[in-house]
Amino acid sequence: MIKLTQKISPEAAQDLTVKGNIALPFDERKRGRLRTQTEDGQAVGIFVERGEVLRDGTLLGSEHGETYRIVAAVEEVSTAHAHDPHLFARACYHLGNRHVPLQIGPDWLRYQRDYVLD
Repeated sequence: MIKLTQKISPEAAQDLTVKGNIALPFDERKRGRLRTQTEDGQAVGIFVERGEVLRDGTLLGSEHGETYRIVAAVEEVSTAHAHDPHLFARACYHLGNRHVPLQIGPDWLRYQRDYVLD
């Protein structure tokens, strides 16, 4: 298993060659420790500092100097539209109160598909 233990800064990444991609959904990109695989099937363990989301394009380095890129996996989401500012604020409040990760636009909000919330 390949162990990825360090995040690589964008400045340091300019001279590196990416060996492979790791597609992860948002829930897994929030974790600092997980076992997964690259897009070509190699077993990978991610062991990075907890508390930060691995964003799309984040580069991780292995113990042997190899570099891998995190790719945000395609996920199903729900989008709700509200043209009434009061109703929009209430929807954001109630979903945020449940600790649901939201993407908020001018008159819409987006969250991971959940049949109960829908």
